[in-house]
Amino acid sequence: MSVWVCLMTAPIRDSQGLVIGAIAGLTNLGRLNFLDKISTYRYGKTGSYFLIAPRWRLIITGSDPSSRMGTLPAPGVSPWADPGTEGYEGSAIYIASSGEQVLSSVKRIPAANWYLMATVPTAEAIAPIHAMQERRLLAAAFLSLLVVLLTWFSPSPGRTKSAIWLVVSTPCYKLWRNAKNHYVPIKSS
Repeated sequence: MSVWVCLMTAPIRDSQGLVIGAIAGLTNLGRLNFLDKISTYRYGKTGSYFLIAPRWRLIITGSDPSSRMGTLPAPGVSPWADPGTEGYEGSAIYIASSGEQVLSSVKRIPAANWYLMATVPTAEAIAPIHAMQERRLLAAAFLSLLVVLLTWFSPSPGRTKSAIWLVVSTPCYKLWRNAKNHYVPIKSS
């Protein structure tokens, strides 16, 4: 019966910096351990974390407890697995096996030769941007209406009111007309 373990060692040095001993610790990765704190966290509402050992294409642990000690797909099978195992560090968008578009970020852990991957559906990742765009549109419409009302009820000649109405309403109409198509574009790599 084989068991996955994590062996950690550190040198003990004297005042001159010479190694006089070592301290070591062994963790059985197949049982509950200090790494399992990752499984208690989610990235956003539905995202996940994965701690991966690329040398063995092994998922050490992750937000989904069933992924613990699972293996990554064979090279070339999955667009999200290969870049991290080949040393890539950064973010990318890809289509997951579920068919959902996902934003994935990878950060290497050089001391252990592992990497941490965080994934989240792109719809969830960019939802705050869409909400901000909608609030901006509402604020622009409200402020434009306020300007129109203030100028309309101010004591000024009728021609000025018509000119102000034209100047304010045209950009507002264009903003309103294009609002549904004015979202952040997402391109997968």
